Amino acid sequence: MTHHLEEYITKIPVSNYTETLSCYGDTDLESLSETFTGLTQPFDSQEDAETFWKAILLEDFGEVEILSFWNTRLEPSQEQNSHTHTEHGWYENDSITQYTAVLYSKFNSAVHKPTYFSDNHYRAIEYKPTNITQGDCLVFPSNMYHRAPTNTSEETRITSVCTFTII
Repeated sequence: MTHHLEEYITKIPVSNYTETLSCYGDTDLESLSETFTGLTQPFDSQEDAETFWKAILLEDFGEVEILSFWNTRLEPSQEQNSHTHTEHGWYENDSITQYTAVLYSKFNSAVHKPTYFSDNHYRAIEYKPTNITQGDCLVFPSNMYHRAPTNTSEETRITSVCTFTII
């Protein structure tokens, strides 16, 4: 049976996903906490971010305006609680005015879990995507509750994220 939230999520394969990791330079990706915070700007400028994200989103969403962008790093035992990227939560009949894209830039599908989605922050019934691999990008309405489950592995997990609107 298909989870009803699945219809709102678009999966896009991204071949140049490693560009989002260049902000870390030559630092070993497993020892980033010594130099970088959990949230890092993946690009030097808004223009660089827009060029990267617009190319990814064009085919499925047309012309977009990039509102914000960042990398999120989860070290072992870290998680990100359920949240949205809008002022109010998810209501299935809402008009969708803003989207979030999550690109799995450093992601080992054998040990990491992808983003989980739910109708509300109580997480009673979650949609847990399957077959997510490094380089995949999930796009969903920004008012949809989502979270990053606890990183139970010893490997760092990095996602590059942007919010956008369709022009």
